[in-house]
Amino acid sequence: MRRHFVSIGLLFVTACTRHVEVSAVRPSKDFSGLSEHDRGERPSWAAFDVIVQTNVARSIRRWQLSNVTLQVFRCGNADDAYPAAATLNGKPLEYEDLPEPSRASTRLTFYVPLETYGAAAEACAALDARGYSPVFLRSQTVRLPPLRMTFPHYDERTGQITSS
Repeated sequence: MRRHFVSIGLLFVTACTRHVEVSAVRPSKDFSGLSEHDRGERPSWAAFDVIVQTNVARSIRRWQLSNVTLQVFRCGNADDAYPAAATLNGKPLEYEDLPEPSRASTRLTFYVPLETYGAAAEACAALDARGYSPVFLRSQTVRLPPLRMTFPHYDERTGQITSS
């Protein structure tokens, strides 16, 4: 009997990634959620709208997933990802701000810093939502237009982030 309770407890402690679908990822002209600090730090940004269905928005709200990002990476190398933070209606996304009852879909906007030098790379992205709960959401990988950006690399051995 004790072994049974331990097994159930381990199920709740281990993280669970749920795969979700996003309806669309498309370039956006909405830069209202870009802070003045970010605008001053980098002169050029790309904006992307991600359309999430009702069930995805409801899961983010229900599981209180407060860290919702669009992981942007070189196609074929998901380890070097830039985590673009989500905004909703021009403000940083808080799970409480998602409409309840949910609409048919919700538009989240993400901003990616662009570089003025270097070659454009084939970029891919995936929606990632995490919080304190053991449930994480991860969308399918979608291809973005080629981006001229710095893709960070986290070296697990040294703990340093470098640009590639």
